[in-house]
Amino acid sequence: MAAPFVDEPWLLRFYLQAQIALVSDKQFVLQRIPNFFEDLAVQRRARAISFRIVLDTFGWGLVATWDQWEPAVWFLRERENDPTIFEHFEDLAEQLRVVLSG
Repeated sequence: MAAPFVDEPWLLRFYLQAQIALVSDKQFVLQRIPNFFEDLAVQRRARAISFRIVLDTFGWGLVATWDQWEPAVWFLRERENDPTIFEHFEDLAEQLRVVLSG
């Protein structure tokens, strides 16, 4: 869904910001992607799923998705004054980045 924003993650931030300002349901559709990875990361943290499965299944795709969403997440964190929004997704992406880069 967010594919048009791959090369310019800041566009995703502004699009999400506009959808929120318009009180559009599209904001919720857009947030399905980071919500999925947040839920996956919480399951990983609870050891309901192994790191190896996450690594083998999502790998660089999860890291790239975080990189794409990071500006939008920072917008949401600032808007809601909540630094914990999608924190598990961020942590998992950074863990994968370290392993995959190493």
